[in-house]
Amino acid sequence: MNKSYFTDRQDRYLLFSSAPELSNYCFDFLKTASSFSYKLLPPSTPDNVKASHLFHWPRPSIHPHHIEPQARLAFSGLQRDYHVKSGDIHEKLQQEDSVVIFPVMQAGQFNIREEEECLKRLFQYLDPTKFRDAALDFRPLLNLTSGYFGLSKSYKNLILRSHVPTRIICASPEVRGPVHSKMTDGPMLLSSGEWFLRF
Repeated sequence: MNKSYFTDRQDRYLLFSSAPELSNYCFDFLKTASSFSYKLLPPSTPDNVKASHLFHWPRPSIHPHHIEPQARLAFSGLQRDYHVKSGDIHEKLQQEDSVVIFPVMQAGQFNIREEEECLKRLFQYLDPTKFRDAALDFRPLLNLTSGYFGLSKSYKNLILRSHVPTRIICASPEVRGPVHSKMTDGPMLLSSGEWFLRF
């Protein structure tokens, strides 16, 4: 990794207040991920400590290079438990001025593709052509944003073939990599760290 990642990085933090379910989810997610992660140990002696002695692998029965099946089970179980706890999302969406936070996971290496499935269903649900004959005036606008949002080919096709107006805010080339990085045609710079794309 580039040295500037460690010296110039500005981390962002989110404070959840009056949202115990979301806080509990984040805590449980970190606990699940840490069960498949090396743990950093304090050095036993300050001098001449080998790097290999500073790390502890929490699952001696599983080699670190072969965690995919167990990690998939653990993360799938976490998501399943929280989907059950969250109750009826449709009922919550019917409430006026409702905001629903629904954490999704994308971990292709563990064959978990919840984000992809969620986006497909969201575009299907918001498709304005389904509401042309309805009495209600339905004009959806989809906003997508992420500091690490990568428009894969399937996402590009989903957006470009959809009838749903979509706006994307993502990191600019100056933030994501070399200045000469190429992005989708037609971006407008919002600030030093964001690009705004509209489809």
